[in-house]
Amino acid sequence: ERPPSWRDVPTVGRKHGSEVFNRSLDFLGDLWPAGAAEVRFFCRYLTPLRLMPDRVWRNSSQSDIGYHIITTLSATSIPESCEALIHETMHLKLGMLERLLGPLVHGDRADYRHAWRPDQRPLRGVFLAAHAFSQVLEMYERLAHREGSAVTSFVDIRTLRQNVKDAITTLCNSGELTQLGAAVLETFAPRGHLR
Repeated sequence: ERPPSWRDVPTVGRKHGSEVFNRSLDFLGDLWPAGAAEVRFFCRYLTPLRLMPDRVWRNSSQSDIGYHIITTLSATSIPESCEALIHETMHLKLGMLERLLGPLVHGDRADYRHAWRPDQRPLRGVFLAAHAFSQVLEMYERLAHREGSAVTSFVDIRTLRQNVKDAITTLCNSGELTQLGAAVLETFAPRGHLR
């Protein structure tokens, strides 16, 4: 049985949600100022969801209505709250870019796989995942550097790096990127995540 989607999860109160959001941005700002600035710019409307007992984080971004993120936030896990905010911010960013300039990929056949979903996905899904998780990786690498470990208590960075590398390889080998898609890929693929 599939866990409930974000639509089935209660929101947290405005005061609590604002508090966790602000704590997350403070944490991220200390760790990665540019990442915090992107979240601040792109996340203008937030619907904070309660972390349920199953510990599954639920997220959604709404680029069609602009600047709206729906995500789980947890006061007991600020780095994971930052991860969710970065991830959904990157989806908003690419969604808005596509609305303004056109598609990132040709076609929408669900012929591709990536590490974050078990089902076959359209190449656009691989693109969105690679872009979002490359930024999540950036955050966790900065956190690990600060803590002095390649494995934080939240994520195995080596595995995340390999998953990002595999997704980027899929994109590069697809032959389905538009000119815009190839240009956007260049902005996050050469960040050293392919080492």
